[in-house]
Order: sequence, then structure tokens, then C-alpha cells
Amino acid sequence: MIYSSFKKLLSEFITDFSGAHFRFSKHYGIGRDEAHIYLKELGLCPGTQSDSKVLVDGMWWNPNHIFRYTLLRAAIGLSEYRETVIIGEKSPNRSKASFKEIGINEFIQFKTGDTNKYKEEISKYLNKIKSWNDLFENEFYENFPAEIIYDAITKEESDIALEFDKSRFSRYISRLRAYQKRAREILSDKKIKLLVLSHSVNLNFCSLALEACRQKIPVIVIYGEYGTLRFWKIEKPTDVYMGSNFLSRDGISRLTESQLTDLEQKGSTYLNSRIGAKTVDIGAKRAFARDKGKINRDKIIDHFNWDSSKPIIALYGMSWIDYPHLYGPIPYRNPLEWIFETIEIAKKTKNYNLIIRPHPCENLRGTRGLCSYLPMNLPEHIKICETGWSGADIMHSVDGLLTLYGTAGVEYAAHKKPVLSLGKGWYGDVGFTLNAKNRLEYVECLEREWWKGVDFIRNQKIAKIFAGWHFCKPDWKEGYCTGDDFTQLDLYRKIIFNKECNGSKINKEIECIREWWKSSIKGYHNYTMENATKYATN
Repeated sequence: MIYSSFKKLLSEFITDFSGAHFRFSKHYGIGRDEAHIYLKELGLCPGTQSDSKVLVDGMWWNPNHIFRYTLLRAAIGLSEYRETVIIGEKSPNRSKASFKEIGINEFIQFKTGDTNKYKEEISKYLNKIKSWNDLFENEFYENFPAEIIYDAITKEESDIALEFDKSRFSRYISRLRAYQKRAREILSDKKIKLLVLSHSVNLNFCSLALEACRQKIPVIVIYGEYGTLRFWKIEKPTDVYMGSNFLSRDGISRLTESQLTDLEQKGSTYLNSRIGAKTVDIGAKRAFARDKGKINRDKIIDHFNWDSSKPIIALYGMSWIDYPHLYGPIPYRNPLEWIFETIEIAKKTKNYNLIIRPHPCENLRGTRGLCSYLPMNLPEHIKICETGWSGADIMHSVDGLLTLYGTAGVEYAAHKKPVLSLGKGWYGDVGFTLNAKNRLEYVECLEREWWKGVDFIRNQKIAKIFAGWHFCKPDWKEGYCTGDDFTQLDLYRKIIFNKECNGSKINKEIECIREWWKSSIKGYHNYTMENATKYATN
């Protein structure tokens, strides 16, 4: 334990050491210098230097963040402004080094400093808060979302079932108030014309985003997923939640038959590759790895000694590291409450066998796994999935899926499996799942045989179209992928590869970003997909 902690601490120190003084390729990143030279040249635009300012998030470091900012920089001429990088408590040296090497030399600190001076100011609010329920029932200063406060605390404490502790809660609230004050100090500068963020949740990012909204400063979140850019504009406070790059039911109705057909085909191709563990994202690799040999329905029934006449329903857990309220409020305080209530209802109904599968990425950052929270003595018809069983084998063996808003909901529906989802999430209102809008609806569904009478063909078609939109990209991006943020330093080699092999596609990306910024469409991925006639898989 001591060795592991020391090793982790040493690793963090090494990778945060200023690039100007630490040149060992193992930690420095192969291709780093060449990548930065290329990105500096790509992002610089000829023109007169303006006195107006652009604030750039340097509170989160990743080579893809520098790459994404460079594309935005080139697209809308940000190098003509006074670019100022916001530096936070994490990875300050790495961020400074990277931004300096692409030609940005102005920095501003975004740290809490002494939070004790805010204790008196927040005491009136704290007097109202004696439990997590009180957090959700009382507004914090400037209407800061309770969901984001809750997620920030439980994530940092690595415990989704964290018991409420007034002293600990007070420390986080003091920190939040300090972030809000600092955000106002920084963003009160009338010369600021744009704020560029890497994320919009957590206490620091969200404080800046919400203050920018109050000051009517445009905000762009330069996010990326599945090898493509997922930028979005924050125009109102609720835009801090991720929801601007998903296909809606209305969006489907606006697509041509040709677009729908191609999206359905590409979505099907991608999902088949995904469940074969052949895609690049880490979640799919872990979810569909087959570490203990092939299983099927009969083997599952034999393994758990279940009644074969009963249907098998799978319940998929969530990854605690991904902010449960990332897409907005959910009907339960946290996913664990949802799982516990589901188990309690399953205990009473007993008309199906329930297999609970923890999220494959739940232990990536040392957080407690789902099994550590579950009761020791579950009833015979409720069992925890064996580690190492392939998600594909489980999907083909069961009769339905319970999910809050997991990716498995798309996968199951696309393979003609009934899915009961809960809340809007990122696909709840699209139409390929039976979606319970609230807790009461969800409980009512669980108390009946909800998996019967499902229109499998319709749901499959919509799910494949949705998958084509979400996981794929316009055909002009074929062969061009930005890589997974999780791969960290290896991304420098990916940047060089794209420079050498996809230069023309990067130039087209820059043109598209420029046109998107002028448009009224909030999400960049949605913009590129709407304007495409053909699509490609990642």
C-alpha cells in the first residue's frame, strides 16, 4: 500500500515537472516537441493584435486539449487576441509549458487561496444544510447547481455513498465560494470576449461558466469523444450540462431518408465492432473483453442455479468517475440509490432473475466498486455478474436491461433487447427505450412485466440511427481520429500522425469550426453531422 501510494505520487510529480527541464521520453511524451511546433504554426493567424482578451482553460492538462484549442484558435483567429491561460491547482507546470510552446505567454491564477474568510458569509446557508437532501432542497449562492456540488464532493472523496459530514461539506462550500468570487474578479474585465473551457462541471469549471453567462461572455467547451470533436457553446446556465451533441427525436425527423439509411448502416457496423471489443475507446474494450471464456444463457442459469422458466434481466451499474449528473438532474440522488431501490423491488416481485453487472471502468481511478456497496446476502434470484464475463455474451443471454442512461441501452436496443431507462440522460427522449420520466414511473414499470410488448424492430432501427450519429462521423473524416484522452502522452504521436496523414482533413475541420461558430447550432458534432450526407465509422 505504501509503495503503491509512493509510486503514484512520484509519477504525478514526474509528469507535472516542467517540460523545459524534464526531457526523458518515457514521461515527456514521444513527439512532444514536434507536435508543439506544428500546433504553434497551425494556430497562429496573421493579423493585427487586438486589445481584446480570450481566456483559455489551463486547469486541465491533456495533449488533446492543446490540439483542440489549436483548431479553435486557427478557426476563429484567437491568436489575434490577448490569449490568457487560466492556471489552477492541478498540473500547472505541464499546462504552462504546453501553452508557452504554442506561443501563449500570459497566465492568470485560479486558486482558492485562504477559504476561511468565507466562513461567516456562508454560515447562513450552512445552517440550513444538515443532510444531502438539504443540499438538493436549498439554493446555493448564485443558483449554483446542487447536482454539481454533490458530484464534485463524492468524486474527490472517491465514494458515491459518502455519508454527509458537516465539517467536510463546509470545506467544499468554502472552496466553491472562493471559486465564485475569483471567477467574478477575472471575468469582470470588459475586454474579455470569449471563455474557452475544457469542461463545464466540477466546482472550478462551472463557477467560471456560470459567471461568464452572467457577464454575457460567450463560452465554448472544447470537449472530445470517440475520436471526434464535441465542442459546444454555453449560452445559458443549463448548458453547463452535456446535452448539445446528441440526436433528439426532433433531430431524427429533420434528416433525409438517405441520411437515415446511412446512419443506420454505420451505426450497426460500429456497434458490431464495439461488442467485438474492436473499437478504440477504453469503455468498450473493458466491457466486451472475454476473460473467462464464452458463456450463454444456459451457463448463466447453471452457474447461479436459477429457475430457467424465469426471464433474466440485467442491471448495469455506472462509473462513479464520470459525474452521475453530467447530463443534468436524475430522479435519484445518486445511481446507488437507484440500484438499491431496484433490488428491493426485485426482492418482492420475484418474477425474474436479476443479474447485476458493475461498470467495467468503475475502478479506473481507485474508487470503490459497486460490489463493495451491495448487501452480502442477496436473494437467490439476484446475483452479481462474474468478473471477466463478456458484455456481448451477457447481452445475448438475457431478456432485458435496466439502466439509468448507460451506453448499454443503445447496444441492447440495437440488438432487439427491451431496455428500461430512467430520466432524460442523453437518449431518454429519443424513443428506442421504455423511458421512465421519474421515480414513480420507474417503480410502476418494475412492478409489472415491462419487457413484454416492446416493438423490437422499431426500437432497433432508432437505436442504430442514434448510434450512427453518436459514435460515427461525417465521411470526410474517415481515417482521421483524435485519439482517446485516456492515452495521455501517446497522443503526441497521434497529433504527428494526423499532421502527416490528415493535413487536408485538419484544414477542413478548421473551416467547419469557423462556420459552426457563426451558426445558431449549439453543438459542433451536431453541426457536422447535420451537414453531412454520408458517414464513416471510427
